[in-house]
Amino acid sequence: MIITNIRGMSSEKFNSLFPDLPDTFDLLYIDHESQEGMDRIRTWFHWVPRNAFMIFDEAQTLFPQKWTDKYVERFDFPEGMDAAKAADRPMNFLDAWTRHRHWNWDIILTTPNIKYVHTDIRQTSEAAYQHSNLMLLGKWLKFLVAKDYKEAMHSAQENRAPTDGSNIVALRKIDKRVFTLYDSTATGQHRDTMAGKNALASPRVVILLAVLVIIFGTIYWRNGTGAFSNPLSVGSPKTAAPVAQNPVPQGSAKTPNVAPNILPDKQVVPLPSVTSDPFGSYEIVIKGSITREALIYSIFRPCNALEALIYLGATAGF
Repeated sequence: MIITNIRGMSSEKFNSLFPDLPDTFDLLYIDHESQEGMDRIRTWFHWVPRNAFMIFDEAQTLFPQKWTDKYVERFDFPEGMDAAKAADRPMNFLDAWTRHRHWNWDIILTTPNIKYVHTDIRQTSEAAYQHSNLMLLGKWLKFLVAKDYKEAMHSAQENRAPTDGSNIVALRKIDKRVFTLYDSTATGQHRDTMAGKNALASPRVVILLAVLVIIFGTIYWRNGTGAFSNPLSVGSPKTAAPVAQNPVPQGSAKTPNVAPNILPDKQVVPLPSVTSDPFGSYEIVIKGSITREALIYSIFRPCNALEALIYLGATAGF
């Protein structure tokens, strides 16, 4: 069973649009613009049957934030807690909203601004959904995304969805058949929002699009479609000119690899061949320390780097 105050809803409209509905389907419409209807909605937990689905529009009018605790007490179940237990009903307003699932009740409230809804309801709600009409971005952008509105889920205790990216956002499209189930206005006519602004009419957006068109147009004019298929190839590579190679003069045979005579009165020893190095597969680690004698030698005797290394190795005990 559906219980609602949405104008124009009826069982006949649902059965005509959904012919496969079960025979047990029923819909009860309550006019909240009368005092009797308003009181009946506010005391819904006194009479709603089990397993009912309730959807109430204009929640800020039905359950306003300005209610005091004393005012809410008037909605307590008649004759107190024992009578509520005997009737298998919640005993008061807060008990109804905190334990409604014990009776398999599901409730949806709609409002233009959630901050005007009573705190007891917001603090016990599972979640809130903020809807934004994409027509606010302009009809052309709404046409491009092929969606009707943006849905942002957030905590019901927050007045609006946060903008730090922590909420869940989805773009959704409205099934046009739902407009035949209710009357969106007292006249029964549906009209989209007129608060939207065409984003293409903004000078900043137009300038940005013009710059992008000029950039991509210039790239296409200079390089064709190849610049988009292979961005690294800016143009056709030029053929490199052949470089003339001068013949290497044939001189005398090279002398063997001999270490120069850098130390006086030392015998010149040929360097060993790299290919015949017996220690080629070993890793040799040489450790040493600079002694006082080596430090004095390096200060008072001029020498080149290689000579100093050989001398330091001798004094360090290599």
